[in-house]
Amino acid sequence: MKNKVHILMKKLHIDLYRYIYKFINPISISNKNINKTIWCKCGEYLKGGDWFFNFENNDFYLLYECKYCNYENIFKDYEVCDIVIKQDYKRFDKN
Repeated sequence: MKNKVHILMKKLHIDLYRYIYKFINPISISNKNINKTIWCKCGEYLKGGDWFFNFENNDFYLLYECKYCNYENIFKDYEVCDIVIKQDYKRFDKN
């Protein structure tokens, strides 16, 4: 049984794995170099959708449309926008 659980855990996305592992082993040492991931409200990883920046006036924002549910996610924080664009460009990486 223990091996089956371990195999299933390894198939999860790394962010879900960490979240579940925090409850299994709550006294583990946290890793401060964890990359952030931005998720859509539908629960899918934001990658491969349509997006654009709005630079009109002083109202800067990134509009990102999820390819799964077509929800229009709006981000106004520069750091979050950077994370979303970087994870979207990872789809073009061959590694």
